[in-house]
Amino acid sequence: SKSSLGAERVVPSRHFSTTLHAVEWLRRGRPNFRLIGMETTEHSKTYTNVSYPGRPGPRIAQENDGGEVPTKNSPGVALFLGNEVSGVDTEIV
Repeated sequence: SKSSLGAERVVPSRHFSTTLHAVEWLRRGRPNFRLIGMETTEHSKTYTNVSYPGRPGPRIAQENDGGEVPTKNSPGVALFLGNEVSGVDTEIV
């Protein structure tokens, strides 16, 4: 996959071997995060019409820059996007 140069400093990311491992890690480590699977179904809502918890714009601080560092209990959202063909892993939906 490709992303913009320097995006790793703006969009925090972490790799997991399976989606289930990611969900388990978030449930333990970020208990106030809302986990959202983005999938096209007959019950889907347009993602721009959904209210997401947490305040807008908290960012991960870079070393010595004085930026805000979210705590373990900060509210937030984790979006799960599926494979183009198979969608979000059915094990977590």
